[in-house]
Amino acid sequence: MKLAGENHTTILDFLIANDVHRMTKINRKNSVSKRIDPNINSLATMFQDPFYYGLLIQAGQEVNLVEATNGSFKAMLSYDEFCAAQDISTGQHRKHKHNMTFYPLRGLVKCGLCGGNMTPSVPKGHDGRYLNYCCNNKKCYYKTHGVRGKCIFEPFFEAIEQLNIDESQYDIYNNRIESLTAEKIVELRTQRKSLEGRHRHKESLLKQHMATMAEVKAIGNQVAIRTLNSQLEETANEMASIEERIDELTQKINGATGIGASKEDFLNLPKSLPEQIENATIAEKDAIARIMLLNLTIDQQKKATFPLERALCIPA
Repeated sequence: MKLAGENHTTILDFLIANDVHRMTKINRKNSVSKRIDPNINSLATMFQDPFYYGLLIQAGQEVNLVEATNGSFKAMLSYDEFCAAQDISTGQHRKHKHNMTFYPLRGLVKCGLCGGNMTPSVPKGHDGRYLNYCCNNKKCYYKTHGVRGKCIFEPFFEAIEQLNIDESQYDIYNNRIESLTAEKIVELRTQRKSLEGRHRHKESLLKQHMATMAEVKAIGNQVAIRTLNSQLEETANEMASIEERIDELTQKINGATGIGASKEDFLNLPKSLPEQIENATIAEKDAIARIMLLNLTIDQQKKATFPLERALCIPA
């Protein structure tokens, strides 16, 4: 259907009508297998998955399932069909521009009374503009016009200074980093295989254009020659762009191991982290807060509280 030009909505309707679904694996996290139905967002990922032509992507290797099973594994499509589908997929993505104004901790600060989001703003004060958070829930009886950003960031710095970690917590951190790294490598390998398929399809198109060029040159059709020259240039540029992206993914895959902090650096975090965070830009502080703190709450005394045990992916 994809190669015939059908859009994702039509393909999704077909999959649902034919009860196409998958079941999750049973492992340490999932004691019961669950049914997962396809949706419009999962289709793009599905079409990029090389498993359907018989290639299993793992963190440390790529396994040809047809060869590994002596032909008992039946691929759903050929490699050439997979390559053609990658080139079609790229034309169906639309870029959406988001012009939302940046505010630190947007959507992260919760009202301690009603539990709703506190809206950030930058009003004018005597000393210039300042960051402020206000609960706009009309049903909330929060009796203040707002809370200044410093009321949130100051206890944030204090909590960082009180951070206490030991070797047992490093082991937890290191195990999680290794698990996340393996998942990321599989994702990057899948993306690279999709791009390699698209590059192969572009290469076949280039050969077709070149063969056609030889024919039109023989008959001296200047209009067709100019059109083909344009197509050849466009295809060659697209291939170069794909090659650059493949190189970028290869570098990320090769550099994915060893991204975690060493034990020495991890145990020294309580000494180095407060100064590093205080000297960070407001955007960097926002990113750190989102990773470490998740949800802040503000009470009527304008006191910020947050679950520090979530810091550094360490469970309580």
